[in-house]
Amino acid sequence: MPRGLWSACRRPVRSLPAGPWREPLESLARAHVVAVTRKQASALRAKELLSSALRFSPSAEGVVIHLTMDAIVPVAGGASSPIANLLGVPVLAISGIGDPRAFQSQIRSVGALVTGEAFSDHHPFTARDAEELARAAGTRLQPVCTLKDAVKLGPLWPAQAPPLWYLSQRADVEFGSGALQAVVEELAARGRLI
Repeated sequence: MPRGLWSACRRPVRSLPAGPWREPLESLARAHVVAVTRKQASALRAKELLSSALRFSPSAEGVVIHLTMDAIVPVAGGASSPIANLLGVPVLAISGIGDPRAFQSQIRSVGALVTGEAFSDHHPFTARDAEELARAAGTRLQPVCTLKDAVKLGPLWPAQAPPLWYLSQRADVEFGSGALQAVVEELAARGRLI
C-alpha cells in the first residue's frame, strides 16, 4: 500500500523529510483512496490539497480527516485530563516529529503557556534525554509530549520527576467516510487489519 506524507500548511506542498514510507506525489496513481489529515489547516485548505492529490489518481476516492486534541493522558497510567485544563498552564511541549512547531501551536491554541523542546523526527530518546527534559520541566512546567514520543520516553522517564503526559488526539472524518469504511471492510475481509 503506497504511503506518503505531505504538509498542507507549507507552500509549495512538499513531501516531509524522514521516514521510510515517503513517496513522490506521482505514486498516488496506484492509490484506491487518498486521505488528507489536518490539524491546523482549514477544512478548505485540506479539500484543496485533496483535489490536487486526486489529480494524480483520478479513480481514487478522497477522504479528509481532522485530528483534534482530545485530552492529555499520564504516560505512567491513570485518568486523562480534559485538554481545556491546560488553559494558563506552563507546559514543556516535547516532540521528536516532522513539524514540532505545529505540535507546540496546537497546545498553545488552548491557552497553555508553551516552552518547546524539539528533537529531530524519529529521535531515539535516551535516558539522558529524559533526565534533561525532566530537569528542564522542574516543578514549574508540565511536560507534555506526543503519543509517538511517549512510547519512547515513558520507560526512560525518571520516577522522581513530575509526571509525563501525552496529547491524545481524536480522528474525525470530515469527508469521505463511506470510502474509508469500504477500505476498512475490504482489508478486514482479507485479514489485513492489525
